[in-house]
Amino acid sequence: MKNKSMYAIVLSAALISASCTTAGLFAPRADQVLTAPEWETRRESVVLSPGKIVIECDLYEQEIRENARQSLSLLLDKQFEGRSAGEAVPGGTVDVRIREYSFMKNFRPVNSVSFYMAVYDPEENCLADYFYTEETRDSAFSSPYLYRQLERGFKKLF
Repeated sequence: MKNKSMYAIVLSAALISASCTTAGLFAPRADQVLTAPEWETRRESVVLSPGKIVIECDLYEQEIRENARQSLSLLLDKQFEGRSAGEAVPGGTVDVRIREYSFMKNFRPVNSVSFYMAVYDPEENCLADYFYTEETRDSAFSSPYLYRQLERGFKKLF
């Protein structure tokens, strides 16, 4: 009888610890990419610049905006490096919108973070857009997290 109860205790402890360690792996997240037909042909020749950056959050709005602008500029430079001036076509802007809010889930603070990126041509027509959202313990105020998420959007768009 002792072996059965000990086995039940060990099994319960293993299941509980496994659920605690894998809870972050199954956090709610979603992403979507939409492109106009002309984006596929223009993507290789266009050179973009940073556009509007809109931040909606409780704290550190200005700091997040500046960090997003720097990260976006770096990603754009990295994306278009190596192109000669003759083959580069001025192509419009990349706008970014970041929304973050916090709430309690299972007695723990959680952030819901959304990233929206849109590529516009010089006539303000949307060529491509990307949306990503997730529930996480990370914050857009974290420079590495913000850069990773913007880079994820770039990989999907380009």
